[in-house]
Amino acid sequence: MLLKVDNLQVMYADLSVIKGISFEVSEGEVVVILGANAAGKSTLLRALSGLVRPSSGTCRYGGVHTEKLMAHKIVELGMAHVPEGGQLFPEMAVFDNLLMGCFTERARKQKESSLEMVFDYFPILKERLKQIAGTLSGGERQMLAIARGLMSRPKMIIFDEPSLGLAPKFIETIFQIIKRINKDGVTVLLVEQNARQALQIADRGYVLERGKINLSDSAQKLANNDYVKKAYLGY
Repeated sequence: MLLKVDNLQVMYADLSVIKGISFEVSEGEVVVILGANAAGKSTLLRALSGLVRPSSGTCRYGGVHTEKLMAHKIVELGMAHVPEGGQLFPEMAVFDNLLMGCFTERARKQKESSLEMVFDYFPILKERLKQIAGTLSGGERQMLAIARGLMSRPKMIIFDEPSLGLAPKFIETIFQIIKRINKDGVTVLLVEQNARQALQIADRGYVLERGKINLSDSAQKLANNDYVKKAYLGY
């Protein structure tokens, strides 16, 4: 088991946002977490990547307890986080944003091969290396955010709403890239409101509602679940 979360709770002040949830991700999987706005999805990912400290519960990544580790230590263990909106450095060039992704010693040693890898995924970025990141299109910014995450050479990458705000042509491209990243050996945990697209590329899924997991099943069974159809697939 690559990631195992047990009874995780996250609180902001006196407000419980994540309410004692448990789930797991096996190596090589694509696992999707579905949920409406304010369900706690982004908070969950931030807790997994060390940006938010859980109030209780455990999180083990590769057998290592990470619930008390700083974010950069979790990156060193091999987990990358592509946050909602990308969170780029908008006044820096594309190339410099990419370099920010390989700050660990292990990643720095593989910088050149990592650049070749991300240019293979996203040829447009090679053409835009000197361009200021803030001047890219929305789809190009998302590509850069994913590429920056890959520069850390993760074993697992977690995505927070990668299709949010993108034009339809870019949405299809982003999901194809995520599937390809997985086929190339990287485990994927995906938070996404575009349930239809997400379930098409996922192996399994969880439904997070009001800080609790209400459903879990294979992606195919979730796609055929009457409640999921009504609540998340628009039937």
